[in-house]
Amino acid sequence: MTSAIGDYAVIGDGRTCALVAPTGSIDFLCWPRFDSDACLAALLGDERHGSWRIAPAGYVEETTRRYRGDTMILETVHRTDTGKVRLTDFMPWHAGDSAVVRIVEGLDGRVPTELVLRLRFGFGQVSPWMQPHKRGVIAEAGADRVVLDCPVDLTISDGALAAAFTVVAGDVAAPPSASFTPRSAFPEIAGAVPTRVILRTDETVRCGRRSLFIDGSASILPESSVWPSTTT
Repeated sequence: MTSAIGDYAVIGDGRTCALVAPTGSIDFLCWPRFDSDACLAALLGDERHGSWRIAPAGYVEETTRRYRGDTMILETVHRTDTGKVRLTDFMPWHAGDSAVVRIVEGLDGRVPTELVLRLRFGFGQVSPWMQPHKRGVIAEAGADRVVLDCPVDLTISDGALAAAFTVVAGDVAAPPSASFTPRSAFPEIAGAVPTRVILRTDETVRCGRRSLFIDGSASILPESSVWPSTTT
């Protein structure tokens, strides 16, 4: 079941954006551009039409969300009866393949967590062909290709990718990231240290707010611009 439209937060990279529900599910994403077909389209139907959820496996007692400062980095905190976790979502502003990065951090206790990704190209109509690679899964349908880079073991069943893991206080899970990448099997964001990715993204966005661009071809995130944003 999807959320009310007013409950969604937005992350983006200037070329497209994703809608993120309070439940930790990305329910709409046209990729790699705003005018592309959606490959996550649960908002138009249900989870069978494409969604990407990372959330506690059990009952969630409380959920709070915020954007980090003036950035498009979304932080969602879930509290359960066994602990508390933070999910950080963002799309790097850079000239390479468009990517969605999701990082899970343990804040308190131990929280069993689930990841379920259903890619459905063509606005929820086309199930991709999926094959494992050494760091995750490649999903393809015609000219469309998405690479999922994931640090935990994945299973493939009924056209969905799933993983189960436990997050302990102090843990920072290496980022599960998905990239729309017709050119390369492994996007440059893949395998990056999660804290470093976040710090670079934050720094780039803040520099972008002051000057609209930032130099440095050696950076993972060489270019950025932002606008003020809020969430409920």
